[in-house]
Amino acid sequence: MPRGRLKDENYVKNLTAYYRRQLDALLEGRTACRASSGKTRFFFSPNPQKTFYRGATDYFLTGRRTDMVSFDTPKSLGEPIGRVKALSDNALTVDSQVPIVNGDGLCGIGTAGDLIGFRVNRVEQGRLFPLKMPPIQPGTMLYRNQDTAFEKVLAGKTAERKIAVRITVSDHAEGLLCTACDEDNNVATCLMETVKTPANNVERAREVLRTQFSKLGDTDFELSDFQLNMSDVWFVPVSQMADTRRTLMRRLAEVRQSQFPKRTVVVRPTTHPFPQSVLDYRANVLNNKAVAFYERHGAQVVQRAFEASPVDGAELMRTKHCLRYSFGWCPKQKPQNPPREPLVLQCGSADLLLTFDCARCEMIITKRGRQ
Repeated sequence: MPRGRLKDENYVKNLTAYYRRQLDALLEGRTACRASSGKTRFFFSPNPQKTFYRGATDYFLTGRRTDMVSFDTPKSLGEPIGRVKALSDNALTVDSQVPIVNGDGLCGIGTAGDLIGFRVNRVEQGRLFPLKMPPIQPGTMLYRNQDTAFEKVLAGKTAERKIAVRITVSDHAEGLLCTACDEDNNVATCLMETVKTPANNVERAREVLRTQFSKLGDTDFELSDFQLNMSDVWFVPVSQMADTRRTLMRRLAEVRQSQFPKRTVVVRPTTHPFPQSVLDYRANVLNNKAVAFYERHGAQVVQRAFEASPVDGAELMRTKHCLRYSFGWCPKQKPQNPPREPLVLQCGSADLLLTFDCARCEMIITKRGRQ
């Protein structure tokens, strides 16, 4: 499958399961309307640190912080597993409570500040034997960015969503009427024509009826309640119950499909005037269709997006995230630490100059020609 931003199928499985659990916990016991029907059941324990994990931040949710970015590496570190205790010629010992298996990918920050990764070739009595010994030192924190056992679990079936359904079997003049009602109050019925012969073993017959109507298999439904509304417990062949159950579930699925809200989106062209009459590169207008759109709304595009025609001195961004603050050079917070300027970010062949609007607590990024 396509890997947008290096995130593969396992990342999607893991993260969507994690967020689903968080949402379910928030919705538990509330009357809020869910966006979808059913309940999801997972066959693994989601963990965001186990698939493509660069670390996490709450950004400005709890105020300005110095750890909003990872300065060590832009790559995936993974979950911390422990520190290196000892090294030998071909093995290392890690102080870890996490089980490590053959094939796991580990990494750590080397003495030069670079990310060093290696694969575990085998594990014997707590000692890790890499294919090639990495240049790391005792005390280095190790992270696991490839969990072989976890990925094996994700390769199989990881989740299913089931919609709760109540089934009732009632007396009918021509046999037994089976009714299914799902959690959204969609209802389907199916008449099971049968000769009403009292069952010899009433309790056994009740149990067989419930068992057969709970076998919903690979349908979207699972039985939440089963009721018998009969004057007596009748004997019904198992094959007839199975046929009726399949027909009943198919009809319920058809009812759900017919009741699904249909949305029609109508896009009508407008001629409302754009708030600005002249747009430069900061409007990020790149293609001709975008130009036509703005002109239709009374705005003149005098300069295309920065990608089309880079200009030295162009202001590219204003952000509350301030690198000078993260480095401990903020004149407001630590006036004893004089800022080191100019600060320049090197991005390929471009130099990006950093200036600071301290009155508004903003960092400004501008394009600067190479010196």
